[in-house]
Amino acid sequence: MSKLNPTQLEQLKEIGVQLHQTREQQSKSLEEVAAKTFIPLRLLQAIEVGQAAVLPEPVFIQGFIRRYGDLVGLDGMALSKQFSLDSTTVTSAKIEQPKVASPQPLQPQPVKSQPVVSEREFPAAKAVYTPTLSPNTTSSDVEPELTPSGSSRTSTPFNPLYALYGIAGILILGGGIFLISQIKPQSSESLQETAESNVSSSSTPTVPQTEASPVASPQPSAVPTDDIEVSINLTEASWLRVTVDGEIQYEGILPQGEQQTWNAKEQVVIRAGNAGAVLASLNGASPQPLGTRGAVATVTFPEAE
Repeated sequence: MSKLNPTQLEQLKEIGVQLHQTREQQSKSLEEVAAKTFIPLRLLQAIEVGQAAVLPEPVFIQGFIRRYGDLVGLDGMALSKQFSLDSTTVTSAKIEQPKVASPQPLQPQPVKSQPVVSEREFPAAKAVYTPTLSPNTTSSDVEPELTPSGSSRTSTPFNPLYALYGIAGILILGGGIFLISQIKPQSSESLQETAESNVSSSSTPTVPQTEASPVASPQPSAVPTDDIEVSINLTEASWLRVTVDGEIQYEGILPQGEQQTWNAKEQVVIRAGNAGAVLASLNGASPQPLGTRGAVATVTFPEAE
């Protein structure tokens, strides 16, 4: 369905012919125009031939015309103004306004009145007082008495039995009080005796028994596992072979100023290629050379007896 009225459609066809002729004179293809204006190719074709079915709203069509005209050297703004945006004549059908029903006036709803309960309709609603009659009392002795609210109230004559019941109750209450007064001193005396027995039993001091703590026996001091310590200091470079408890621990050339220490349980045997340059000490004693300078010597620590 076309979004343009006949006037807009005629304007579009005239503008499209002008754009097509100008483009052909400049030997430009629609693909080139589409690439430079960023307008889809199918919309450019529709503008040139006046095919409104595939075109968008008139405001967008006017923008496409302006960009197309500027690209081919025309006044794009003036050319786009030739395309009218007024589309009020698209359809002549009269738009009927929906009929809105007029609001109906609200009818007042009748208020249901609550029935009033009267004493005549419901006699049970009245406060009823039923007197207690004794065997010697007749119905004629009971006289109604009007209360401030207007209701009647009956009264009963004095009954001697009530006095007897009251006297009996007083006697029972007095006897109970007398018994309580007799029991209370005995209970206080028994409580005092119990307290005295507790005090006498607690006055005897109890001496706590102390257990003698075992005295820890002195632990023997740890005996070092290594009994022999041999230290050497080289005044010159020398070849050495050191045997500790029958195993060779070192064999090689030590440089001048080198210091080494070996520990053994039985013995340390040192063989030196330059015995005079090797100073050895046993268990921290004064160091002594193993031999003369340049001589080969083998020394056992400690010396065999």
